[in-house]
Amino acid sequence: MNRRGERWDLRLLPAPLLEYQEPSKDIIGGALFAFVGYSTDPEILVLLEARRTSEGAVWYFHPVRFSDKSLYLQFKNEPVWESLRRGHGSDASTEDPLYHVLSSERLSLETVGKLSPTSENE
Repeated sequence: MNRRGERWDLRLLPAPLLEYQEPSKDIIGGALFAFVGYSTDPEILVLLEARRTSEGAVWYFHPVRFSDKSLYLQFKNEPVWESLRRGHGSDASTEDPLYHVLSSERLSLETVGKLSPTSENE
């Protein structure tokens, strides 16, 4: 993780946050892990899966940012993923689709009105 120009090594929490209970015929097993910085506050979530393929069992991973910092993952000292921070209040777009998990959408007044307990749609 890059925080204010400093490199911070994240640590992997030893126990998965969630483990597959009933894998499918193509998935041998899987779990959701967290990399943390300060305490147990996740910065990166990583879904790991072992899948059956025609070549045999293969590991797949899917990282998701859970931070507003620039994040990097390495495997055996080789970079495998990065997600760079955008400036707060910036209108600049990012090409990284995984960054958008931090975005939020405002509900329109029309939608809020439909969800109101006093609406006709109770």
